[in-house]
Amino acid sequence: MPSIAAAHAHNVSASPNLQPTTLPTPATAQPIDSFQPSSARASSVPFLPSLDAPGAMGILRGFGVTPEKMIGGVVKATLRDVSDAQTKAMMTAHLQQMKLIDADGKWAHPKLAALAPVLLPENVSTRDMVKLVDAMVENAAENPYLSQVLASADRGDVSKLYKHVRREGAKEFPNVVAYAMVLQNLTKAMHEDYTVLEACQKVWIKGREGMVVAKLFGIFELVKLKSVEYPMNEFLRAHREGKVEPNMLRTMLSVNILEAMALDAKLGNWDNAAAGWALAKHRAGGAEDAATGAGPARFASDSDAIEFNMPLTKEWADLYSTWNMGFVSHYSYFPYVMAKLLIPEVSDYQDKPNEYIYDRALALYAHLHFSLFGRSGHGEVSVNSMNWATDELTDHFGEVNRASANDYDAKVNELSPSLMRRMVDGFKGLFS
Repeated sequence: MPSIAAAHAHNVSASPNLQPTTLPTPATAQPIDSFQPSSARASSVPFLPSLDAPGAMGILRGFGVTPEKMIGGVVKATLRDVSDAQTKAMMTAHLQQMKLIDADGKWAHPKLAALAPVLLPENVSTRDMVKLVDAMVENAAENPYLSQVLASADRGDVSKLYKHVRREGAKEFPNVVAYAMVLQNLTKAMHEDYTVLEACQKVWIKGREGMVVAKLFGIFELVKLKSVEYPMNEFLRAHREGKVEPNMLRTMLSVNILEAMALDAKLGNWDNAAAGWALAKHRAGGAEDAATGAGPARFASDSDAIEFNMPLTKEWADLYSTWNMGFVSHYSYFPYVMAKLLIPEVSDYQDKPNEYIYDRALALYAHLHFSLFGRSGHGEVSVNSMNWATDELTDHFGEVNRASANDYDAKVNELSPSLMRRMVDGFKGLFS
């Protein structure tokens, strides 16, 4: 969704010769209470700032509209014509694609059936989707690395994406937000009660029976599924035994990052691949480091979450989130893939950054099955559902992410220099 940060785009309701002085007050400036679903479906996105109007971005900032709010406003505008019944129908379809509900509306596991009021509330409404978008926007704005990606995007970075948003946004965004709602509710439920994860795992393993996963997933996704199932099993083992291994995921998390780096490199996304190295080398676990906050994994004190402590954990999570958005931006249907990073259960980590990886892993596990079953023809959303990926946006993410990775790396080394850094600095000192 948010990679339309792109929102440096074009006002589709205005003439091509729109002058900056005629820019309307954007929809995002309105409070949430002003949201009212319309009776007729809009044919295009009602508001995007002009790429062609000189100084348009400055005027919008004068209204207090950040790139994050612009993107949220564009997405929320596409929800105005969605009824509450349509919202519930879209969410139901996504749950069916994940094989958590069958064609007759029956939940696939008693644990999920007991949580039906949470996973798919009877009174779920379009307003709930609007509130979800607002929460995602708020959390995105808390990530300085992501804000830098959005604020520095120019016309060349987003013009192709803008065309997709203008033509297809009104059709695609409501379904993407409905998927985000499903993923938010499910991830939160798994976070609060590990037996929900247990139930989902049983459903998904059974759902994969008879499927030739290797024919549906590319080699990267096949490896990713296997490497994500490992931490799920580790999470469940820890909960059953009541004990967390101090170095849980210390190696596997770095391996997962290296997998993505390898695919980025194969695709020619060298900057983003390079950015991943800072994340891979600054690992969770190990001895306590009072300077950076790094240390062993442990149970959270107030939930079923497991905490992972990387050096400068909050900054690590900021970089990881933005780096991974850059990585997944190459997928044709990347708004669906980015949802797993933007839902509040994952993105609202500012006060508890050491729970970020736990929630992010849960959401990824769910998304991988949504994607897998979609490619098998079980559902309507798959890699062929839309084709919004652009090299320009992916390249922009990579360029900014590489600089952000250097920033993060420098902050860690300043507080707790690595042995190599101390050796290099000492060698330089011989000649100063």
